[in-house]
Amino acid sequence: MEESTRSKALTLAILPTCLYLVIAPVWFPAIAARMYDNARLLQLRVLALVVLLLSLRGVHNGVTEAWFALGRLPRALLALMIGAGVISASFSAAPHLGALEVALMTELVVLFLVVNAAVR
Repeated sequence: MEESTRSKALTLAILPTCLYLVIAPVWFPAIAARMYDNARLLQLRVLALVVLLLSLRGVHNGVTEAWFALGRLPRALLALMIGAGVISASFSAAPHLGALEVALMTELVVLFLVVNAAVR
């Protein structure tokens, strides 16, 4: 019964991932000329949805298992990439844009872990 609940929760978590894959080609790493062209904000909302879904027990357990299934080196490199991005953004001339880029990198890591958990 526990496995069925986890499977349903991971299926629910994969839906925002599919939404992300639909809007990902629209994203362009620059300031948009018009507000409706700015898909980055939509992507951040998808990240927020995925993070909210992490509060579900099945999704949380699956993502944790996916994280620990990675070797020590990939985990360290992912943490280094995000940490270096935060430091770089804080010293940047445009810290808001840098923070947005760090959030998008974090989104990709979270989405990778959710997909990894869903297909296990």
